[in-house]
Amino acid sequence: MRKAVSSNAPGPPPARRPATRRRNSIAYAPVAAPKKAIGAIAASILTAVYEMLKTGALYDDLGSHHFDKRGKGKQIHRLVSRLQNLGFAVQITPVPAVA
Repeated sequence: MRKAVSSNAPGPPPARRPATRRRNSIAYAPVAAPKKAIGAIAASILTAVYEMLKTGALYDDLGSHHFDKRGKGKQIHRLVSRLQNLGFAVQITPVPAVA
């Protein structure tokens, strides 16, 4: 038979499960995040190796600005939409390139 714990009992409250055990808690994220990141990096490396072996191509570094250049139109649209949702009127004018 289980003994009931009264709220007036002296001493610390009954022990609870730690927050790190709950899957949806913030405290759980630091434990799971590195494992997910390692898995994602491993998957991208394996994909690159598979494509190089399949096509016979050598590794070609795309450069540090590859992702900045690749989605420029989508990024502009996303940022303009975000500013408009915040209540700003936005007009885009390209800046001339400095040589």
